[in-house]
Amino acid sequence: MNTPLIKNILKKQKIIIPLKKNYKKLTKEKAYILGVLAGDGYVDKNIIKLEIRRDIDFIKEFANCLYQVYGSKYTYYYYPLRNSYIIYAASQIIYEDLLKYGDFRTKTWKGPKIIMNSNKTDIISKYLNGLYDSEGSPSKYKISFSSDSKNGIIGVHRLLNKLNIQSRLYKLDKAHKTLEIMRKPYRIKFRELIGFSIKRKMDRLLEA
Repeated sequence: MNTPLIKNILKKQKIIIPLKKNYKKLTKEKAYILGVLAGDGYVDKNIIKLEIRRDIDFIKEFANCLYQVYGSKYTYYYYPLRNSYIIYAASQIIYEDLLKYGDFRTKTWKGPKIIMNSNKTDIISKYLNGLYDSEGSPSKYKISFSSDSKNGIIGVHRLLNKLNIQSRLYKLDKAHKTLEIMRKPYRIKFRELIGFSIKRKMDRLLEA
C-alpha cells in the first residue's frame, strides 16, 4: 500500500466523488461489485481494490461495473513487483456506500440482506457471477465454489436454490468449504443464468 506506484495512482485519482446521483440504488452492476468484493476484492479505509495475476477480462468487467454504478472511470495498472494487475477506487463516498451492505472479510462475509431477500433473477445472478468469477472453478463434471466463510457459502447455496440450481455443500475442514453443482441440467442452467465474465472459465464451462 505504500509503494511509490500506488501513491501516484491514488494521487491522480484523489478522492473521486461519484458522478451519478442514483448510485445508492442496487443494480445488477452493483450486485456484481459486491460479489467480487466478497471474493477476490479488498475494502479498507476508503479504498476499493482488486488485484489479479491474469484474466484482464475480469478486471475490465469490475471497472465497467464501477463506472456503470458511480459514473467514475477507474483504470487498472500493471504492478511488476508481483506480476499482477491492480485497480484502485479511492473514494470515501463509494467506500461508505458499499460498506453498508455488510462484511467483506474472508472468513466472515455473507450475502447482503437486500440480495438474500431479493426475488429478482438479474440481481441474484449478477451477484453470483461476481462471486464465481472470484472463487468459482468449472471442470468437466462439476462447478465448484470455495470459501472460508460458513455463512457466505450457505448464502450462495440458498441463492442457487432461488434460481432452481441444485448444489451440494462439502465440508473439507473446519474452515474451508466447497459448494458443487454436479448434475448436467443444473450446470446448463448455471451457464444460462450466471456464467463467468472470465473467458477461460466460460470456455471451460462451455466445453464441459
